[in-house]
Amino acid sequence: MPSGVLLPGAALRLRAFDPRHRALVYDAVAADRVLAVVMLVQQKSAEGEPSAKLRPIAGAGVIEREQRLSSGAIDLVVRGLSRVRILRVLHSERPCRVVEAQALEESSAGLAAPVELRRLILALAPTLPERERRGLTEAATSVPEAGRLCDLAAAGLFDAAELRQSVL
Repeated sequence: MPSGVLLPGAALRLRAFDPRHRALVYDAVAADRVLAVVMLVQQKSAEGEPSAKLRPIAGAGVIEREQRLSSGAIDLVVRGLSRVRILRVLHSERPCRVVEAQALEESSAGLAAPVELRRLILALAPTLPERERRGLTEAATSVPEAGRLCDLAAAGLFDAAELRQSVL
């Protein structure tokens, strides 16, 4: 995705309208519903043609919901499960890229979120639209781990994909 970033614990709403992306969704739904959302870096090839390189770190998640639209597009909600490192792009006959990836350990796993972090999130929540406000307020009062709480806060607070990618 040019600007899609999936953070662990967060929900990402996507619309797959390109045939390659629809094929990816069909494959994932037919299998285990798991996929990676990898942000692309747009660049030019040696010949000056546009090309896209995969970012080395991505979010892997599970498709929670999908709805096929009359236009052929698919609306879906993907829930982030973990960060992954893209090890290599595999040769495939599929229309979308298939990668080998390794799940990354959470460095803050098991660390309790400090009270100050919870207070800051609760102070920022009223400035957000209703859906994000509810989600962040619930997270600040119920998510015990610091890393997961930071991921959810970043998903709710950062609109810019580059900022969300930097959190990965």
